[in-house]
Amino acid sequence: MTFRHLECALEVARAGSINNASKKLLVSQPYLSNMINSLEREIGYSIFERSSHGISCTPEGEAFMNLAERIMSDLSEIKTLGGGSEEPLTIASYYSRFITEDFRIFHNSSEGDAADRCREMGNMEVIDSVANREFSLGIIYHAKTKLDKFTTLAAAHNLKYNTLFENMGTYLIMSDDHPLARKKDITTDDVRSSSLVFFDDVSTMLYMMDHLKLQDTDSQFAVSDRGAYMDALLSGHYISIINTPYPEKEKLFVLRDLSGCLAEDADFEVSSAYLTHQSHKLTRREQAFLEALRHKQ
Repeated sequence: MTFRHLECALEVARAGSINNASKKLLVSQPYLSNMINSLEREIGYSIFERSSHGISCTPEGEAFMNLAERIMSDLSEIKTLGGGSEEPLTIASYYSRFITEDFRIFHNSSEGDAADRCREMGNMEVIDSVANREFSLGIIYHAKTKLDKFTTLAAAHNLKYNTLFENMGTYLIMSDDHPLARKKDITTDDVRSSSLVFFDDVSTMLYMMDHLKLQDTDSQFAVSDRGAYMDALLSGHYISIINTPYPEKEKLFVLRDLSGCLAEDADFEVSSAYLTHQSHKLTRREQAFLEALRHKQ
């Protein structure tokens, strides 16, 4: 029996089917079925009951899952013991320039040559990546009114939801060459008639259209990477919308408070949270990075 066997069994129990679990673990169904079968043969009893409705735990399986969760949690803690090097800092983050910039500063100030990774992606990709243990720490953004939705999503993926910033500022962002940068009072019509660049992510588009009421924007440019986003803004032709608790960090651009530029029924309050697997305990470096993000260092 290996830790991988335990990880697979836990995911099958959470997903309720081999098919769903295989997708989250990024493995084939036959591979996962063989893993579970070999595990049950080794321990000498069935941990799952198979039926046309899916898979559920046997009474022995319930006890097995409780012990497996404890083992995986202890494994995470074991990795943080001692005064030597820790596991690399692996972060899946919603598209955020200040988070990736703080990550770069944090990594460069760390001792040793830790193989740290930070990747920007959409909210659902963040959730899936942490649930699949590809990244140990995930950071998401969401409208404050969607708190229940995302706490429920986190729980369904066996993740812990922890508030990072309860209410971040929401700003128009543009280069100083953009016409709106020189306008004193920006109206809703100004925003809707401007060319808008944003990240090609479902939650981003829903936020832009449903919460900010920008469905009438004449020109939209969806990009999938930070480079294209920056190039679009620096061209002076596009504007965008960002959420950040630290607007002063955006020194390359002009930021304008969005609250006075939208329809009265627009919902522009955004929160941020960090996600970890239920069995994961934050390492010292993860705690230090989160403190750095909050400027508590």
